[in-house]
Amino acid sequence: MQPNQLEGILHFADERQDGQLRDPEHPGRQLRGNFVADVSYNGSAGRELTKADGPTSEDYNRFAGDLLDGVRNRLNPNFDSVDFNRSVSRSNYEGISLQIQRRYARGWSFQSVYTYAVSKDLPAVATEVTQPDLDYGYADNDVRHRLALNFVAEIPYRSSNPVLHAVLGGWQLNGIGIFQSGRPFSVSCTQAYPRCDFNADGTTNDRVNMPTNVNLDNITQDEWLNGIFTAADFTVPAPGAFGTESRNAFRGPGFRNIDFSLFKNFDVPGTRGPRSAKFQVRLELFNAANWVNFNNPTSSLTSGTFGRVTGARGSTQSGGPRVVQIGGKYIF
Repeated sequence: MQPNQLEGILHFADERQDGQLRDPEHPGRQLRGNFVADVSYNGSAGRELTKADGPTSEDYNRFAGDLLDGVRNRLNPNFDSVDFNRSVSRSNYEGISLQIQRRYARGWSFQSVYTYAVSKDLPAVATEVTQPDLDYGYADNDVRHRLALNFVAEIPYRSSNPVLHAVLGGWQLNGIGIFQSGRPFSVSCTQAYPRCDFNADGTTNDRVNMPTNVNLDNITQDEWLNGIFTAADFTVPAPGAFGTESRNAFRGPGFRNIDFSLFKNFDVPGTRGPRSAKFQVRLELFNAANWVNFNNPTSSLTSGTFGRVTGARGSTQSGGPRVVQIGGKYIF
């Protein structure tokens, strides 16, 4: 592995009258009102990466066109699958982030980060072992647009009346939000030759030909559920050939989620001073808006649910159904 990493950070800032640098690690200056603006570029490249993990990975005892005569001969007929790992994979990531941050002061802070990024790599198993570049494309976790938000706000109530202070003081509101575009997927054919396995090498999951009449922009939830395309929208390559569809050529549903929490801090009697303790009551809402975040649609051409979304994020996943949680925390 020979990773190369590039990172450049450019800070835009407003000159303050005192001229004092607020962040010693970067040459930028803090904006008025404790705000900071930041533009960042991040890039990474991986070379000679291991293709897959485990005792078996890529079957190299195969070749395109093997099954055209109806018999699987393999390169060496004395062996079945011959699997081994090779350091031949590669990956690339490039992203630009725009950030506006209000550093914590006077009881509140805020941060928003928008990222435009492109991530590409090679999959664990190639369509054709002698032509790995056929599968070089968008990584499965590639997200083109992502907006992340968070804030902390304390309700600034102070009272000399201990009862009013206990009831109306010590409240804190927090929030985290993520909005991002969909993840990529490929339309493939998962059955054996001759129904699928178009290059006839004995390995399925071959991609089909790229259609000209499929547009996945501005798809509604009902359209995802009813089906965004059908098998008739796609043609398949001739026996022994490769499909024209590039890897991960399509984009699935986007993702959106907002979590809120409301804290109430109580001073613990007898612990005032530098070592004062607090008891915190927490009300937390995960996916407070109860948005439905769909999984990618079924992408196997021969499936009965092809082109339709059949599932969404579960309750144990971020962005799943709304979860309300009440708890307590002792801080000392």
